[in-house]
Amino acid sequence: MIVPLRIGSGIRAKILEAFSYGIPVISSSIGIEGIPAINGRHYLKADTSRDYIFAINELFNKVGFPDYLTKNARTEIIPSYDLDRCGDIRLSLYRSMEMESKQIEV
Repeated sequence: MIVPLRIGSGIRAKILEAFSYGIPVISSSIGIEGIPAINGRHYLKADTSRDYIFAINELFNKVGFPDYLTKNARTEIIPSYDLDRCGDIRLSLYRSMEMESKQIEV
């Protein structure tokens, strides 16, 4: 997956989806913003046309490198975005807000 964004905000769900499906990602610095991925470990960073050419060549010419990137992304990044885990975090946040509001009322 190639993500050549130059402007934007928020987390790119499509990158997380690519990670979860085992698709290698080449992204600009802005495209990967908000995702704690490491260049060369989870994805390849490309901010110039030369960077994109280099990254594409790396994926095609380094045997096993795409698998290395996708395995790391799946095991190290995706678990943080698991729906059940995110739901638990949100529920915990709501409960703490509820507790704080009760303390203020007393």
